[in-house]
Amino acid sequence: FETAVRKSWSNIPRNNQCYVKATELVFADKNGSWGTPIIPMQRAAGLNDIGMVAWILDMSTPEFPSGRQIIVVANDITFRAGSFGPREDA
Repeated sequence: FETAVRKSWSNIPRNNQCYVKATELVFADKNGSWGTPIIPMQRAAGLNDIGMVAWILDMSTPEFPSGRQIIVVANDITFRAGSFGPREDA
């Protein structure tokens, strides 16, 4: 995402160099299940303990220079070979 957003700004002068800020979304309770709240968390990449990972991205694009938010959810194939369990389903 960072590369794509940076490229979209390539021909437009810009002072602020922050293009994308990613915040991971995690279960509020480590044993997360259906109905468990999801909260934002700042932590280093690769510390997830579940096969589905989610982030909220704050992006500054030429169309939305003051910023916009998107949510990205992905399967982490490096975690237990991408297998799904109850927590991933929730």
